[in-house]
Amino acid sequence: MEIILIVASYFFGSISPSRILGNVKNVDLTEKGTQNPGATNVYKLIGTKWGVAVAFMDLFKGIIPTLIARLYFYDEPLIFLVTGISVVAGHDWPIFYNFKGGRGLATSIGVFCVLHFSLIFFTLAVSVSISLYLKRNYGERIRIPFSLYPLLFFSNLFFIRDWFLLIYTVILMAMAFYRAWQVRHKLQDPVTEDEFSEFKEL
Repeated sequence: MEIILIVASYFFGSISPSRILGNVKNVDLTEKGTQNPGATNVYKLIGTKWGVAVAFMDLFKGIIPTLIARLYFYDEPLIFLVTGISVVAGHDWPIFYNFKGGRGLATSIGVFCVLHFSLIFFTLAVSVSISLYLKRNYGERIRIPFSLYPLLFFSNLFFIRDWFLLIYTVILMAMAFYRAWQVRHKLQDPVTEDEFSEFKEL
């Protein structure tokens, strides 16, 4: 049962709402805008409401398998830990799209919502605030994952001290940074902005 759930989570994570929407709207998200098949690119190329919708679908893509794992294996944290990693891996390296996926931020946040909601809420709020402050005052913006994951790590290390959650944070941080390295040529593109670029007018 555990293996089936973990494998199914990977395939579930491999489903890309942004690509499906792009096909419906006849927009190739991998060739235009940020060239990343994620919510931000949908926001830029297709529209605000669709970008928000895709972000929520990616968020719930992380929530659903992890919540199922937690409900059925509540006394085995390793199971829902691996399930969360599996669904994010599916999003980042989807089997349906030649292992070329998004960067996994929304899906990772969805997993954290199940594992520790107050922690992800606090650190995400701080991370977004830092990004907006730097943009307003210095014209520079730090990408959300590069502040969010370290904040998650140190908040857990010094305050919560949940070792399974700490291990999960380290693995997700490594996956996010490796995924960023894989698409580094896109991150250097002048049209590429962070996942919360919709706040640029604030």
